Amino acid sequence: MSMLSRALSGTLVVAVLAACADPLTVENFNDPDRDRVLARPSDVEVLIKGAYKTLFNGTYGTDGIQPSARAMSWENASNLANWGLGPRSAVPRAFIDNNRGNSYSGTNFADWQNISRAIRAAADGVNKMEGLSLGSAAANERAKAFGWFSLGAAMGFLSLVYDSAVIVNPHDDIALIPEFSSYGATNAAALEALDSAITHTLAARNGTGGYGTATMYDDTWIAGTAYTADNFIRLIRSYKAYFRANVARTPAERAAVTWTAVRDDAAAGITSDLTVRTDPTLGWDASTNQWYLYQQWHQVNAVLAGMADTS
Repeated sequence: MSMLSRALSGTLVVAVLAACADPLTVENFNDPDRDRVLARPSDVEVLIKGAYKTLFNGTYGTDGIQPSARAMSWENASNLANWGLGPRSAVPRAFIDNNRGNSYSGTNFADWQNISRAIRAAADGVNKMEGLSLGSAAANERAKAFGWFSLGAAMGFLSLVYDSAVIVNPHDDIALIPEFSSYGATNAAALEALDSAITHTLAARNGTGGYGTATMYDDTWIAGTAYTADNFIRLIRSYKAYFRANVARTPAERAAVTWTAVRDDAAAGITSDLTVRTDPTLGWDASTNQWYLYQQWHQVNAVLAGMADTS
């Protein structure tokens, strides 16, 4: 066989082999997966940093639980239909309709959706931090602390609002879809996550190159307020007191609360209001902005006003 024949034969073999490959089996880089999106340490830090913002918007933002909860507790009243404020503050109490296509389906689902997103973001961030570095041990611990804090706060709020929720452990397989747990079990997991946040905060404060008494989180982590490690621990302990005290729904559950722990956490907690600078252009939303615009948004409940008039 001549050299030309051998060359043509080799080319034919290559062509035949190439023809056996599936031309549609091509990796799509326009549809990024979690591993590539979170491949850089800075991307992981951004994910962790945004978890509390997502939680805040889920509880206080548009369609958040706060407007409805305040109307239901008669802290204020509204005759408007927005977010179900009128129906939810009615007497006698009306059941919350969760059937498909109900008038307030968006509101009923918004808290669960947004808070669950915060849980997943915080857990994924803490998970990814195990194999990455932000440049120093202190910075790594700072990111882990904020991730555990956001995770604990998010699970804590779910335990207060719903009858069941999900417990997410950052160390579990990232693809694992947790089963539902009771609100009591979710609350306990939230407290454990907040304890982990304190542990990592202490490590960020005291470790090599630690933050000490300097600012650990500038005012972009929680909009409007900067935190030292000690002040951040105070915030965490206030959340612990809040969740532990408010999860009880029956007299028996209230009697079972460890009130000494609530007292100790509250005493070691924040000594001034948690202030968040709301600015929708920066992603920080608050439905309470509407309360001060119109009389109908912020009324005194008629029952309470009546008692005040006759007392």
